[in-house]
Amino acid sequence: MWKIIIFSSICIYAAVLAAICPTTGLNDAVRNSIVNIHNSFRSKLAQGQSLMKGGKKAASAKNMYKLKYDCAAEKTAQIWADKCVFQHSKNSFRNAGENLFMMSTPNYNLQSSMTKAAELWWKELSDFGGISSTNTTLTMSIFSLGIGHWSQMAWAKSTIIGCGYKSCPKMTIVVCHYKTTGNFINQKIYEIGTPCKVDKDCTTYANSKCDLSTKLCFN
Repeated sequence: MWKIIIFSSICIYAAVLAAICPTTGLNDAVRNSIVNIHNSFRSKLAQGQSLMKGGKKAASAKNMYKLKYDCAAEKTAQIWADKCVFQHSKNSFRNAGENLFMMSTPNYNLQSSMTKAAELWWKELSDFGGISSTNTTLTMSIFSLGIGHWSQMAWAKSTIIGCGYKSCPKMTIVVCHYKTTGNFINQKIYEIGTPCKVDKDCTTYANSKCDLSTKLCFN
């Protein structure tokens, strides 16, 4: 009987061509899948289609940015996954947000591990709630509900992701690193508003554009 454990740091529809990273055990198909499932969830949130606890939809988001895959983030995530220690790395090591996932069985399928991790992280919004239709500020009391994976996945200012995977003697571990780092207490997870329709709607970063198919900004 396997057990799933997930742990988060306090601190899309369209296919995305991933960068060619040095061999770490991941392949480009998995990298693209990681990006696409994250961006699919972020797109649904931006368009007001994500469910909170109780079944009410979360407020739509403006300035929600699309994630792209990053080899440097993958490198640090993989280095940490290779240690087979289910605890967070130091901020000074990763300089990024960090989500962890573990299954208490070794050799769990790579693609399935990545997909299950993302789905369970995102499910925290509907399981535990926290935000409201008028307030998306991450307070300590809201973080303590257990939504830290979701809030990092949904952190609107984050633009890159890289993940690592390791089959350890007694478990399978997934580590994902995100930049810009999310989960800052007393900051907004995202801005409530209308998702982008034109490039000028994307204002967080200079020279940003709007992907009309996903309503996500990118730079």
